[in-house]
Amino acid sequence: MRNYELRQAIGAFKKYGLFSGLRYLYYRCICAPRLVMRGQPIDRTPARTDLSMHMLFGSRDFLMALWSLASFYQVFPEVGVLVIHSDGSLTRRQLRILAKLLPHARIEDTTAFLNDYGSTLGKYPALVAFRRDFKGFQAKKLIDQYVVSDAPYRIVLDADMLWFRTPDEMVESLRSGIPQPRMMSNGDTVVPVFFADGSETAEPVSRANSGIVMYRRDQFSLDAVAAYVARTDYLNKKFTDQACFASVLKPILLDDRRYCIKGELTSEVVMRHYTSPQRQKFYLYGLDRVARAILGRYVRN
Repeated sequence: MRNYELRQAIGAFKKYGLFSGLRYLYYRCICAPRLVMRGQPIDRTPARTDLSMHMLFGSRDFLMALWSLASFYQVFPEVGVLVIHSDGSLTRRQLRILAKLLPHARIEDTTAFLNDYGSTLGKYPALVAFRRDFKGFQAKKLIDQYVVSDAPYRIVLDADMLWFRTPDEMVESLRSGIPQPRMMSNGDTVVPVFFADGSETAEPVSRANSGIVMYRRDQFSLDAVAAYVARTDYLNKKFTDQACFASVLKPILLDDRRYCIKGELTSEVVMRHYTSPQRQKFYLYGLDRVARAILGRYVRN
């Protein structure tokens, strides 16, 4: 993990110059860790027990995930029960931090999923094999969040996002019973998935991004997931959970000007998804927007 952090810091200097490199070091190494020392939780008592919220957690991006959740709790008015899906790499110290900062959260160990919930997938041998043999996080994100919760409504969130204002579209949809699933959009980027027979996903599906997935439980189907997985050669070709989510759910895509991956942080931006190629910007040009509200006055302008 230390090598990863060192590469990120060096990359910030190379990509953005000396001043921005120093700025990155301040927000990553001085400002961000202050969240861990916060004397009170970042979560709130669940307002809705009929809603489960899911996020994958690992040791490498642990601090980023905490900040993502802290910013989400600042802007989302009707929070549900948070389920943290640990990838097995969390240290004892990190688990203690989770207990302190997120006392209402439930932690599920993804490494024990098939032992704990395998019987639930008994009639889906293809999904058992997929969950067992595919080592990427995508299998966990697709299957675990559905199986471990009986809540009728759910939101699946990535850990590399910061939230800046109330997501009105999401709140209104939840209050209306989520009449149609919602996902993020890749904007003008199309990410097709190629199936074993040579066909590929259609453009609307290929444009969906799973940084945010919001749906009603009866809108999701393990039968449909199994059918999708059966069409793929997931062990030999790249597999993306987002195309599978979109194929199964047929969602409305959120406005990419408000739930964005690229572009400036304008006054209309609700949330920004800092995907891997721009991970440094999470600390460079995002954390400063939310740090003061979360940490208080002991933050440099």
